[in-house]
Amino acid sequence: MQERVEDIRQEIMASLDEKADTLFRFVMLYHDFAMEKKDYGTGEFVSMVEAHILLRIANRPGITVSELAEEANRTKSAISQTVKKLEGMGYTYRKYSETDGRVVQLYPTDRGLELNRAHGAYDSIEVTETFEELLKHCSDRDLDSFFRVVNAYLTIFAEEDDSI
Repeated sequence: MQERVEDIRQEIMASLDEKADTLFRFVMLYHDFAMEKKDYGTGEFVSMVEAHILLRIANRPGITVSELAEEANRTKSAISQTVKKLEGMGYTYRKYSETDGRVVQLYPTDRGLELNRAHGAYDSIEVTETFEELLKHCSDRDLDSFFRVVNAYLTIFAEEDDSI
């Protein structure tokens, strides 16, 4: 009896290890995808991460690096590096707050707004195509379940951040 219990435990652990490895491979591939430079329609190449930081700045002109870091769950240093790249490419600029001269606020330039519009159009097409491709392999319910699991992960990560 004890041997059978141990066999079952090992089968469960092997299954969990396989699932964890699948998740790890997905995370690594998605990370590479997010960091890959793409032309979103403006002739210039930026990563998805840069485009989404620009999106947040365009949607909330005057946002700070600290606010971006909190929203994106990244360090201020990591966000500052991305913002510096965006500034260097002429997509954003910094301005000191009129109410508190110590606070630096971020704004999109006209070029940044143009990239933001192009990225939005690109994303609409890409997301639609991605879901169409996923639906060839998965049902609507499968996709709903996937996003419930992703949201559960986000909740767990947020709880872990709060406990630190």
